[in-house]
Amino acid sequence: MSENITKKYRPKRFCDVVGQPVAVEQMSSAVSKGIIPPAYLFSGIQGGGKTTSARLMAMSLNCKSRVGVEPCGKCQDCVDILNDCSDYLIEVDGATHGKVDETRTLMSSVRYIVPDGNYKVVIVDECHALTKQAWQSALKTIEEPPKNVVFIFCTTELQKVIATIKSRCVHIQFPAVTDEVIVDMAKKILASEAVAYDEDALKLIAKYASGSIRDAQSILEGFMRSGKVSSDKIKNIYQTIDPNTILTYFNNVVSKDIKSACNISSQWIRMGTSPDVVITALLEHLRNMLMDFIVQDATLKNMLRSQKEKIGEGRVADWIQFFYDQLRFMREYPMEHTLVIDLITIKLIDSMSTRKSEKTSRSTAKKEQTPKEKQVESPAQVSTPLLDRDKVLQLQTICGGSITKVHPKFLCATIKNAKGTVFDVVADPRYVENTYYILGQDLDFVLQDYPTNMPKAIKTKN
Repeated sequence: MSENITKKYRPKRFCDVVGQPVAVEQMSSAVSKGIIPPAYLFSGIQGGGKTTSARLMAMSLNCKSRVGVEPCGKCQDCVDILNDCSDYLIEVDGATHGKVDETRTLMSSVRYIVPDGNYKVVIVDECHALTKQAWQSALKTIEEPPKNVVFIFCTTELQKVIATIKSRCVHIQFPAVTDEVIVDMAKKILASEAVAYDEDALKLIAKYASGSIRDAQSILEGFMRSGKVSSDKIKNIYQTIDPNTILTYFNNVVSKDIKSACNISSQWIRMGTSPDVVITALLEHLRNMLMDFIVQDATLKNMLRSQKEKIGEGRVADWIQFFYDQLRFMREYPMEHTLVIDLITIKLIDSMSTRKSEKTSRSTAKKEQTPKEKQVESPAQVSTPLLDRDKVLQLQTICGGSITKVHPKFLCATIKNAKGTVFDVVADPRYVENTYYILGQDLDFVLQDYPTNMPKAIKTKN
């Protein structure tokens, strides 16, 4: 392998783009009908194919020998665009060209007439890094560009792009690619390069790529150069924790066996696993516990449900928040690895005892009440955190949906997203019977990788 895998297997036709059928259809339709909007906004996960698709659009618009919408890849215009030396393609990075003066210079360079019926395509990668003043200076040119000039703005943080720009662009989303598509892509590359592999290794690569084709190819290339792509090598490099040990760990926590639980966590640290990796693995287990319907393995699903019944759904949600707090704390105040995990274990076991005693006390007090004193608590009477209005509106925006119902005291809200999925947003999961989305602890997680993790964070209504 003399050439980088990512570059060697970069799509050269629309049909080569994997995992983005809707985006490809939108672009192909515009080219085939000859109705090209002045500006596009490509948003989605990093490594999902935004910039590659933008280059393909430039090739398709300028190729004189294209078949349908597919560029030939052999004419001079196609070759120049593939080699990043075309006069008809301008590609800049928003992070390094985000100031007003640089944006004005860019806008000035596209005001000249494009010869020979070609299209000049301007790709601004990571456009969310442009300052507000830079956007304003480019607004008029974006709205009314010269003939045959197309702007394509690419971003991984759609919420940072100002509304006036969004309204002037045709928006195309590039969601996370499924694990199945990544595995299939990896098999084709390995077959082409004649490299041996095992199936479990490819599933692990898909897991760690988190829906990114580019990340998957980068991971794959590292193991291809060392010989066979095996799951043992990947587990060793990525410090993978055996899921069975995590199940045992939480069983020990539930039974308040602090010695056994700490012995397991100490083994993880002795393997060279960092606390960040340990906590992330525990968080994934807790998420699966809350949303066991996403787990395919029947045996594992039953074990998770059993643990959830013993721990309590509300307590599981509290632990998720606790783990996120610990991650932030550790990054700010580094500690000795074993000590960190031991303290976490002690805190979890202590919460099991504390919650149980609190429940017993409340039960005893309730029995001692006379009929006249007995009252039924409602969500409005219970001390509970209220929703953050700005965060609810932010969540509505990234879902592309609408708020359909709001509790009078703002304890919960109901949102219907662009796909018609209805879900409740709450600050405390005790106040929704069927479905919930815990706003306080999960919104930042969703925003980091939207829309990849959105289906994992929402429990839809039947």
